[in-house]
This record gives sequence, structure tokens and C-alpha cells, in this order.
Amino acid sequence: MEDNCESMGAKINGKYTGTFGIVNTFSTFFSHHISTIEGGIVTTNDFEIYNLLLALRSHGWTRDLMNNFYLKKEQFNYENYCFAIPGYNVRSTNINAAIGIEQLKKLKKLILIRRKNHQYFLKLFKDDKRFIIQKYIGTHSCFAFTFVLKPKYKHLKKKIFAILRKNNIEFRLITGGSFFQHPVKKYFSFTKFNGSKNVDYIHKNGFFVGNHPKRIYKELKFLKKTLENIK
Repeated sequence: MEDNCESMGAKINGKYTGTFGIVNTFSTFFSHHISTIEGGIVTTNDFEIYNLLLALRSHGWTRDLMNNFYLKKEQFNYENYCFAIPGYNVRSTNINAAIGIEQLKKLKKLILIRRKNHQYFLKLFKDDKRFIIQKYIGTHSCFAFTFVLKPKYKHLKKKIFAILRKNNIEFRLITGGSFFQHPVKKYFSFTKFNGSKNVDYIHKNGFFVGNHPKRIYKELKFLKKTLENIK
């Protein structure tokens, strides 16, 4: 399963992210690369998973499934009202879909603007010794600008956060930080593979500010000015 919610349009070694997995997810929430106001996209080329997703999004209903995927007609008297699996009501509306189709037409242009913003961000912060920042590889789609405080400077976190808030600069944990640091973990059975040292460090010492599909050089200069004298 590939979570591609923050990387729509990016490529690795010439291949689009969001095409590596059997199941791939994209977000179309208002803050992402394109917006349907609320919602997202799941892609797959697996016939069974495709049908499971159709049912899952619609209360576990079998009505839209292909070729009577779950039940033959004689097995259930009311084929159009058969509920075969637990499900949810997460169907997109026609309005959301119409907005999304128009947004897709603009995607390449929006990503190009995001990349140019990121190049300018690098120009401003590449020599800042306090932070680890993203590298520019030319084929990403830069959802946001990330900062990870280096060990020598991690004591500055509270001061940085306070000054960002004072200047009305919104920031977030980097895509929610480490799952293992959130209280919800108590409801799941899971195994860590090779520990979570790096992601836990990023959770505790990292943050991001948002990119935007319009030129934001002025805003990035303000961010630079706000952060540059914090010691």
C-alpha cells in the first residue's frame, strides 16, 4: 500500500509515485495539490481489491460490483440491496468529482509553481546550519517545506514555535510525525521493523510550513526573516 497523499505528480527514477503499490492513495483535501474540497482517490489494478473498495466506500453494498463479484443472483433474492462486508459512506459527490476533474487539468502547472517555490526556499535556507531541509531533485511535487533541527540546535524548538505563532505563520508536524508517538497506537497491534529511531527524531524535532500553487517568494522571505535571528 503506497501513501502518496503529499506527492501527487512526483517521480522517482522516471516513474510516478502513486504507481508503485497494489493500492495507492491520493488526498484531494483543500490543502493538497488539487482539491475536491474534501476527499481523496484510491487506485489499483487488482480486480478483487477494486471491487472490495467499491463496496467499502458504500456501506459494504454489492450493487456497483463487477460481474456479481460476491454473489450469484440465485444466492440472494434482492441483489441490488445486498450488503456483504462492513463498509462506510465515503462516496464522492458529483460536485466534488466535477471540481476534481477541472483541477486535474491544471495539475502540471500547479506542480511547476510548487517546484519553483521550493527552489526559492532552498536558495534562502540551504546554508542555514540549524536545519536539515529537503533536497531538490527536479521531479518532486513539494507539498510543503520541511525543517528538522540538527542535534546541536534542537533546544531551539520551543522558541521557534513561539515566534512562528507570534507572527501568524502556521506550521505542522511533518505529515503528522511518527505514528508511534500518537495515543491512537494503543488500539492497534503492530510490529516495528528495525525500530523507529529516525522517524521519532523527526517527530520531536521537525516541522513544516505549507507550499502553495501560487508564487510565494514574499512569504518565504518573511519566513526567512522571522527565523534568521533565533539563537
